[in-house]
Amino acid sequence: GLEDAPCPVALLSIDAHHHAGWHAALASACDVTFVAQKDYLPAFAAAGAGDAEWLPLWAPDELPPPATTATYPVAFVGRLDPHLNPERVALMATLRARLPLHVAEGPYAPVFTRSRIVLNQTVRGDLNGRVFEAMACGALLVTERTGNGLLDLFADGEELVTYPRDDVDAIVAMVERYLGAEGARAAIAARGRARVRA
Repeated sequence: GLEDAPCPVALLSIDAHHHAGWHAALASACDVTFVAQKDYLPAFAAAGAGDAEWLPLWAPDELPPPATTATYPVAFVGRLDPHLNPERVALMATLRARLPLHVAEGPYAPVFTRSRIVLNQTVRGDLNGRVFEAMACGALLVTERTGNGLLDLFADGEELVTYPRDDVDAIVAMVERYLGAEGARAAIAARGRARVRA
């Protein structure tokens, strides 16, 4: 009955990488549809929502500024459920054996604002909130190279740095490089923070 609602109906599809099958069909009953995962726009068009628009995720404006002294050389904050995210759990365990990696679940800002580098891993190649949150908190983002508009928004090597999915050696080499090059790390992090906040 959404198509008969007495007011405009908007849909914001954040997790199209999980739910495009039913989000796209639902979108055809809405007046306005925004999709956070750019690569899924064709699925929405095929389901009758050809006017769906890409609206990337974001970070809140009220995040605290970066701490003057970093507590964590490298950090990851996110869901670590072995049933829902087995690849992530395995990746983080492997990386913890090779890097000074702080891994946690829960609030991200207290960790990210005190981290030199934040590591990101996606579930299904999605452009997740962690990308925006880590950069807004002032850390250098080392993220999986993915689609969904990541490199439409940010320049690799200028505002963030990317690695091939699950390439442990590439992640370790990149993290070690930037932990040993504070000037370059800080410059990329500052450009990334400015870009996200803009």
